[in-house]
Amino acid sequence: FYAAICSFPFLFIYYKSMFMFTVCYFDFIITWELFFILSLSFMMKFPVYFLHLWLPKAHVEAPTTASMLLAGLLLKLGTAGYLRILGSMNFVYNNFWIIISLLGMILASFSCVFQSDAKSLAAYSSVTHMSFLLLSIIYIMMSSKISGLMMMLA
Repeated sequence: FYAAICSFPFLFIYYKSMFMFTVCYFDFIITWELFFILSLSFMMKFPVYFLHLWLPKAHVEAPTTASMLLAGLLLKLGTAGYLRILGSMNFVYNNFWIIISLLGMILASFSCVFQSDAKSLAAYSSVTHMSFLLLSIIYIMMSSKISGLMMMLA
């Protein structure tokens, strides 16, 4: 249910611009409300700890190859989409994302300690990895974005 709710802003952007799939027409400064809603849709695929509810179930129920494709491809695509809209952010409200990222790392790490299933452990460690990646790319410096991109590809 929340996948549909968090994906709704893409329809809004597509309706407003009609050029969503081209590079040059997406370069506009968006308001912080729209950025927050767009960030939620990317962070659901990221996944951030509080929006990760689908990931452990998907890892456990999927075959091993699909689980590795999920961890290797879908999570990275959410990160790439978030990097795309990060350029139009004001960087005034990034303290919220830093707190969410730190809490996500701590809580997902504690969840990893108590897992007995290997696929659930892979899911929660992916959540920890992506929370650390969010913490890296949210900073304004270009070197942190490049290091986050390198960590995303690792």
